[in-house]
Amino acid sequence: MSKPTQRIEDDRFLRGAGRFTDDITPPGTVYAAFVRSPHAHADILSIDTDDACALASVVSIITGADLVAAGLGTIKPLVTRPRDDGKPIWAPPR
Repeated sequence: MSKPTQRIEDDRFLRGAGRFTDDITPPGTVYAAFVRSPHAHADILSIDTDDACALASVVSIITGADLVAAGLGTIKPLVTRPRDDGKPIWAPPR
């Protein structure tokens, strides 16, 4: 028969005093944000980045057009499983 284990870490987590890797910010750390269209199958005609570029905290803005111009192509899926009929899955470009 099993018995409960005394947990010593719960108190600090419940009081908001836990420390996680996300709480550690080395000097020079930058963050990335990815913005995708909220509209399925929409054609993006233009992107105005002027207001975001004017922010002192913004290091860089990279659009899909920038990736194409740099010749980086699309992101390939990490996992490719065959469909039930054995044919390869269709993975849309990202």
